[in-house]
Amino acid sequence: MIEYKISGTSNLLESNRCWDTLKAECELCFEDYGNVTNALFSNDRSGLIVVLLLEDLTQNINDDFVSLQQSQITFLSLVKNKAKQSSKPIILCIGSGQGQNVIQDAKGDTDQKKFHIWLIQELIYLRDNFESIYLIDLNNTFYQYGARKMFSERNWYFGRCRLSMEGLQVLSDNLLAVIKRTLVPAKKVLVLDCDNTIWGGVIGEEGLGGLTLGQDGVGQAFADFQKEVVRLSNKGVIVVLASKNNEEDVWNVFDNHDSMVLTREHIVEAQINWNEKAHNLVNLANGLDLSPESFVFWDDNPLERDKMKTLMPQIYTVDVPESVLEWPSVIRNLDSLAKFKVTSEDKKKTAQYKSRAQFNKNVSKDVDLNSYLSSLNLSPSLLSLSASNISRAEQMCLKTNQFNLRTKRHSASDLLALEKNQDSKVFLVRLIDNYGDHGIVALVCLHYLTEGIVFLDTFLMSCRVLGRHLEAWLLDQIIQDAVSKEKEFIIADFIDSGRNKIAKDFLKNYRFEQLSAHETVLASVRAANAQLEGCGYFLRINGAKTPNIEIFKRKK
Repeated sequence: MIEYKISGTSNLLESNRCWDTLKAECELCFEDYGNVTNALFSNDRSGLIVVLLLEDLTQNINDDFVSLQQSQITFLSLVKNKAKQSSKPIILCIGSGQGQNVIQDAKGDTDQKKFHIWLIQELIYLRDNFESIYLIDLNNTFYQYGARKMFSERNWYFGRCRLSMEGLQVLSDNLLAVIKRTLVPAKKVLVLDCDNTIWGGVIGEEGLGGLTLGQDGVGQAFADFQKEVVRLSNKGVIVVLASKNNEEDVWNVFDNHDSMVLTREHIVEAQINWNEKAHNLVNLANGLDLSPESFVFWDDNPLERDKMKTLMPQIYTVDVPESVLEWPSVIRNLDSLAKFKVTSEDKKKTAQYKSRAQFNKNVSKDVDLNSYLSSLNLSPSLLSLSASNISRAEQMCLKTNQFNLRTKRHSASDLLALEKNQDSKVFLVRLIDNYGDHGIVALVCLHYLTEGIVFLDTFLMSCRVLGRHLEAWLLDQIIQDAVSKEKEFIIADFIDSGRNKIAKDFLKNYRFEQLSAHETVLASVRAANAQLEGCGYFLRINGAKTPNIEIFKRKK
């Protein structure tokens, strides 16, 4: 359980039950209120949460804008230094309950308001320039509830807490959402029903002209819901259909209804039939090579939702509001699909997973897999870690679960530190074949140890290119690198996450042997101080031949 030190300019009422859910997720250590710099001086490796309320920072009525700026220069410098020293999360929260008279606001700002705007800009700069810094603008969240409910004069005068009980709960909920996302990646797949979900009415009964879609009122709400789905697709969410329907009727709507915003191009895969939806989602997961845990299920029918919760509890089933008018807002703010940032790789996901689904269909038809793969003109290429791909590298560390030997969640700071270490090497792999440009799909981190050992700190590959034997090419690159450095062994550390059996199978299929059965090699590993946390395997480099490498001989 990760530890966070939390401090605030205001008393945060440590014993209040609003913190209970967050305390169950992480270990919270409350600092004395009013002293937000103390934790920034510490050398421990815990995460930090700092809550800044403008009222506490502007209590001196004689302070002008310049004085207020100067009062926070040291704090901002300490945050920057802490982010440079540690990769642990630093979550900065800022908010204000101060209102300004509407007449005064119409023609100018007070020094306090100017200071608030300046401080937010400074915090945004820190957030944008340091991977470990996160920023929560509480006013954006408080806006939904009303500032009067979020702040409490009574709590301030009797407990030195600016926030109301509701405000503390909203603060805690916001922190919980951000902390969870630092630990668990966003869901990847949005599964949609069709009738009464992406349009109103039942296509098989009412026909194309009878559907509610695009007209004023509820019809516009359905169209706006589709717009939000398209926005998610553009951010890398994989959109699929699971509908009890006649397939030709569904595609008729997509092809011929003028108010459809969602198009065939946005849909990666579909299961349109009369089977149980749980069964169809298993087929979708297998076709995409994704875990059902990465799926979000949206269906207007409460019976279908209840069945999905019972039959496939690992899938996140949305409790869809009864009123369609609420749907656009709900899906827009769905935490399960929200990401900290959207990379250029994310924007290609729809095309890439469409290729993956088509690839799986073609493979199932082909008898000689290697002959088929050889015909694809598989062209992998090595990429060094750089500013342009560090976000993708971090994203793969966070999200890749199946083909991942150790499931180590390296941050961008960790990866950059590895890259700078002369005894380490970090590289990524991009893959192009006849199905298109799959982008960056693999990450390898190596440590060069004494005793002739190369240690696989990280060896992971995106599930969307599984089945192409890219792991063979990766291993061959590592062997060539090891030979150039006169190494004798490649050491792999398999840590069982419960979801990465395919990575363990790779070790067996590519002739790695268990360390425990070879005392001489094990002694070398111990002498080299290799930190094995799971089950150790080794491959003797001398004479090692990589199966399936011949399929990569043809290049574009």
